[in-house]
Amino acid sequence: MDQRIQQLVKQFSLGDQQRLAPFYMGLICYYIYLQTENNSPFLIEKEGPPSHEDLERLIESEFSFFQVEMGDFNLSGLAFDTPKGDLLSSVYNNLSQLLHTKAITYDVVADSLPEMVESLSATQWNDSTTPKELCTLLNSLLPEAANSIYCPYSSSPFVAASLSENKLVFTEGLDRHLLLILELMKRLSSRAINVAHSNPINNPSYVDATGLVKFDASLAFPAIGRKVHEFKSNDVWGRFPEKALTNEVYALRHMLAQSDFVACYVSNGFLFRSAAGESQFKQDILGRGWLKAVIALPEKLLASTNIPVSLIILDKSHQKDEVIFIDASGDKFKAKLGRNQNQLVNIPEIITTLNSFSNTAISSVKTAEDIAQNDLNWSSARYVLTEEQIRVDAFLDKHELEELSSRCQIIRPQAIKHEETSSSSEFIEFGIGDIDSTGSLTGNGRSIKATLVNATKARKQLIRPGDVLLVCKGAIGKLAIVPDDIPENSIASQVFAILRHNSGSILTDPEVLFMYLSSSIAQAKLRSITSGTTALMIASKALSSFPVPVFSEEEEDKAKKAMDERISIQSQIRDLQDKIRVLEDQWLLD
Repeated sequence: MDQRIQQLVKQFSLGDQQRLAPFYMGLICYYIYLQTENNSPFLIEKEGPPSHEDLERLIESEFSFFQVEMGDFNLSGLAFDTPKGDLLSSVYNNLSQLLHTKAITYDVVADSLPEMVESLSATQWNDSTTPKELCTLLNSLLPEAANSIYCPYSSSPFVAASLSENKLVFTEGLDRHLLLILELMKRLSSRAINVAHSNPINNPSYVDATGLVKFDASLAFPAIGRKVHEFKSNDVWGRFPEKALTNEVYALRHMLAQSDFVACYVSNGFLFRSAAGESQFKQDILGRGWLKAVIALPEKLLASTNIPVSLIILDKSHQKDEVIFIDASGDKFKAKLGRNQNQLVNIPEIITTLNSFSNTAISSVKTAEDIAQNDLNWSSARYVLTEEQIRVDAFLDKHELEELSSRCQIIRPQAIKHEETSSSSEFIEFGIGDIDSTGSLTGNGRSIKATLVNATKARKQLIRPGDVLLVCKGAIGKLAIVPDDIPENSIASQVFAILRHNSGSILTDPEVLFMYLSSSIAQAKLRSITSGTTALMIASKALSSFPVPVFSEEEEDKAKKAMDERISIQSQIRDLQDKIRVLEDQWLLD
């Protein structure tokens, strides 16, 4: 942002006045423009700074869509005196002087408005702002020939400000505050900006006699992870062949209906989501060869949420069986902005990697068949191997492997509802808190009373001595072996997978499996098949196909001895911890 503009913004105090600074700056600048040009139906009838009533009249005359939220705007809230005099007059006089002396231009003010909103994102507009760096990345992806750019949703003003001035920009959304920013940019800037006030999904504005208007490219950051409660299957434009759970599919389908090139941010959860609508969408896009790239980005780039995001590129001219996955989530692509927020950096390396369309340290090119074999998972983490994953694969390549499901029976427990009735059956449910540092169940569990239906379900997840319990939700990879003295009515909570030897399995000793799953090799492999953003989990299919080496008798003996030594060392540690606790109090009692 221009330093002189920043100084003007500082005149606004904290609270509502600062929150609304971008709108006042834009309105006052537009007021000066109308006074100077005098070519608008809204006639400025006096010289000098505007009153609050003048600005209200300006909004009523030229920004009719905003009138219903005039109370939100709170113009009267700035009617006070500052050491430099009336705030509106002070901003007007300073801004007018800068403009008339050509120290700054109207374009500079227009381009600064989205940056002002972003800089105040921690106060009010955080749900709608898109960091400048993310907009720069979007802009860098545009095809050279793209001239008409469609920017729907709340990211509109931020993306529009990042585009070069020779682009034709078409924006669309419902957020009246951001639409006002766009309208002010349109009036003050030399940019060709079109503004539509509508819901792009339910009521698209850019239509003509032939149907939806086609643009050269679409760039956007729609709301992420938002569930769709109502689905309109009678869309007259035929945009939505799938019924999806969240809005990302609809946002992408809409942009694909209006352009052949789409660069769009999505939540990482969307990338591995396998619900019916999302799965159908991914199959169709891959089948058509439209998925060009998926770029994983660092965490905490947004002020409003810690949900990690990725950038996907859909290109109808790509029509290839290959997709490049780029992992730009590492430290080299982020700079610390504060305790809870990062900034995207090193964008040129991302673009260079994308243009190379080759396998590098941060990228991997995969076929549609590769992606289908990974349950249509679009996450870069699934395909771009870290140094740790390369080490793990090198180890596994040296061994004969079997899938976990062939080594043991896998039981995935369900949640059992506690209902106390006269006919309830009692069970003891063991959870993650009942596992000690040695990998044994040492807690008492919790009592659960289950009705007849739930009791039948609970009996299917009874645990037996020798069962290996693997945490598959939350603290992924934590393990326990069920001891011999476990009560007969004990069950595992739904965070676990129960790994059990049966007559048809190859597993001969649960201690060997326990020790392998505890190893750094297996733990790294478990992390690589984990999905989820805020709630981590391992899907049943991924766990079933988890690779386990076929160990020799000598290797199994080593594993058992290591297990015995592990238990012995943990026992010594517990004894020492007990001695420390005694010492902590003993000096007070002697």
